[in-house]
Amino acid sequence: MAIVWSVLVVGIPQFLYVDTFYSFSNTEEYRMLMEPDKYLDQHTLKIFTLVIALCIPFEIRDLKYDEENLRTLPQVLGVKTSKIMGIVLCVFYLTIIVYGNSRGLPIYSHEIIMIVVTTVAICFSDKFKSDYYASFLVEAIPLLWLGLYYLL
Repeated sequence: MAIVWSVLVVGIPQFLYVDTFYSFSNTEEYRMLMEPDKYLDQHTLKIFTLVIALCIPFEIRDLKYDEENLRTLPQVLGVKTSKIMGIVLCVFYLTIIVYGNSRGLPIYSHEIIMIVVTTVAICFSDKFKSDYYASFLVEAIPLLWLGLYYLL
């Protein structure tokens, strides 16, 4: 699922952009404003990591409903190990941000806030929490990210 999100969020817009970038119908001003993203691999890896980390609270919540043969991450590794893996993914996301800064990309505060909130959501998730915890609070994290993006 994370691969699909990464391709949809990063890959397809880049493909559509490259397709329109070389067409002759575009004006020179448009071509000067839009330049190909040389950090495509980094953005794809960030989205991939984020989606896996955000799915962990949902998988933990669904433990009480899932069949045993489904083999989700918390079923295979256990809840505690899944949480640790989610926290490691969040730290990896921060590492990607710091590495991007060394390559010339700025560090945005809204990304750091969003990943901290994601880490807290992973830490507090368990299979006995209300279904609204994951359905409302965890699903609101991308909306928080969008809101912070526009505010900051």
